[in-house]
This record gives sequence, structure tokens and C-alpha cells, in this order.
Amino acid sequence: MKNINLFDNNYIDTLCPENNEFLWSIFNHFGYKNDDDPEVKKQTLLALKKMLDLDIIYVDEWIANPELENHNLTTDKIIKHIDKIWFEGAKFPDLYGMVIFGTQKWYTEALEKKGMTNTTNWKLFVKNKIGNLEQWIEDNRPK
Repeated sequence: MKNINLFDNNYIDTLCPENNEFLWSIFNHFGYKNDDDPEVKKQTLLALKKMLDLDIIYVDEWIANPELENHNLTTDKIIKHIDKIWFEGAKFPDLYGMVIFGTQKWYTEALEKKGMTNTTNWKLFVKNKIGNLEQWIEDNRPK
């Protein structure tokens, strides 16, 4: 099992606001070659939990569970539902039909205030403008 720290330079692309819309786009940054590997699901759910806990993403649409729309679910319930709909053997195209995430407005606005644009090199931006992204998120997110 890989030890994935989202704030490690190898995985920090996952935290770029434009890189976390679908399940596939999240785990794509982990370097897995087989999208139906159970480890992919496990690591992605852990990453999602971290991003939800940090309040940098939210569930924008429950494609596979529209009955969950407009419910104020806890992070643990969100992870539980994603785990349930992410069926064994799911492949790349299946992952687009499960859930869509959005980036929290506070996160994009705070990054834009630091100078981020849609053409910014994320890794260089974090290195040169933010430094410790984990601490920056903690300092800037709504309390």
C-alpha cells in the first residue's frame, strides 16, 4: 500500500481546484496503472475524506444517487455512499457516472487572491506563492 500524503509534491496536483471533479481525476494523480485495483478505491476514499474535512471540495451532483441531492450529509456519510456506489470492477468510464465534486468558493477565491489563474502552473504556484499548502488551507478556510 502506498502512503499517500496529499501535500507531498508527488500528489499535490490532486489539490489543484481544477483537478478534483471526478473520482478518476482524483486518483489519476496517485500513479496507479489499473483503475479497478482495490487499492485505488481505498486511497481515493481516504483522499476524498481529507479534502472534504478540509472543506476544499463538496459533492456537486450525485449522478448515481440523485435521491441524495440537497441532503446535508456528513463527510463520513458521503464516503460511505461513494464506497457503496463504487462497485467492484468499476473502470474509467464508470467512475464518471457516480458523483461529481465541486471546489469550495472560499478555496478558489483565496487562491485567486494569491495570483492563481487558469493557466497557472500549480506546483510552482504552491512552491512560490503559498509554501506550506496544508498550513495555508488551515489558516484561510472558514472556521
